[in-house]
Amino acid sequence: MSKFNVTAARMLAVGMLASSMLIAGLFGLPQSALARHPGPLGEQTDGKSQPAREPTATGTLLLARDKDFVALTPEGKQRVELSAPEDTQSFHQARLSPDGAQAAFVVVRGGQQRGPDDDQNAPWPIQVVICKLGTTKSKTLDFPSLGVDLCWAPDGKQLAVTKLAKDQSSETVLLDPETGKKEPLNLPAGAKILDWSRDGETVLLIYPKDNRFRLGLAAKGEKEPRELVELKARFASFSVGRFSPDGKKVLFTDADPEQKDAYKWNLSSQPHLLDIGNKKRQPLADFPENASCTGIAWSPDGKRVAYTCVQLHPELLKKDMLGPNDDVQTEAFLIVADGDGKNTKTVASEKSNSALGRIFWSIDWR
Repeated sequence: MSKFNVTAARMLAVGMLASSMLIAGLFGLPQSALARHPGPLGEQTDGKSQPAREPTATGTLLLARDKDFVALTPEGKQRVELSAPEDTQSFHQARLSPDGAQAAFVVVRGGQQRGPDDDQNAPWPIQVVICKLGTTKSKTLDFPSLGVDLCWAPDGKQLAVTKLAKDQSSETVLLDPETGKKEPLNLPAGAKILDWSRDGETVLLIYPKDNRFRLGLAAKGEKEPRELVELKARFASFSVGRFSPDGKKVLFTDADPEQKDAYKWNLSSQPHLLDIGNKKRQPLADFPENASCTGIAWSPDGKRVAYTCVQLHPELLKKDMLGPNDDVQTEAFLIVADGDGKNTKTVASEKSNSALGRIFWSIDWR
């Protein structure tokens, strides 16, 4: 089984339920960014938010929210809310099968927040739920660990499940959703899978090298990843990546050390585009200022992208510690845009009174 070193203690720093894989800690947005993307980032007239124009896109968006999971149209209209098993809470990770007919999402039983005296390396009672959209049929499998990432095989017959282990490494297995059978997924040493190319020939990986994390490619049987780009993120769980449907580009998130205060809190996440052919990277256009990206996805035809982001409060980021008195209203957004990031449209938004709430997490589009 593949092993992937991470720093679990750091990822649990803010003590959130799902921080072992995707540490939270997001804050509110200043007026400079609101001027660029006013209100809920939709169109406005006379200061009042107006519904965004409907993007010309098809398919289904699967959004992991802070408390649940929901399937949406690309215009933000709710299709179905996914039912989690009783006495479980969202663990903020969800993926659609390649044909869009099934969803796999992660929950944790009970979900009580741990205190400073609790064993932070003890596994959570995590479960992976696989269901068919539009039906009540589902299957629940136990994956006790510190956190779980999901990635469907391109034929939809298997699901790669990566779980964070007690020894601060991770292991990845291929899961048969029908039978529950598991088998090891052989990856280059130290690598974790982020996505699978549509033709099934190549996987997108994140892996450590020379004390930095990198994105790379690997075909079946390759022992060394082919490097694409060196990341600025300090921890692997803060970067996600997705192949474009044609396999020519990668949409990924990375940190920005120049945003010193946000970088200190591991909150400087921004979406980027990478051309696989020439390995050139560039920031996705028109990403809101003073916001942190929490999820990314391509539309099925590759002409559009979607991302989730949460507002940041610069005055809070300057602090070394945050307490209950620092709680402020925070808003998260689901945004659909052209493939280069332009012509943004907000299709969903939600608010929270917690300064340490992401609200919107992973996003998938099939």
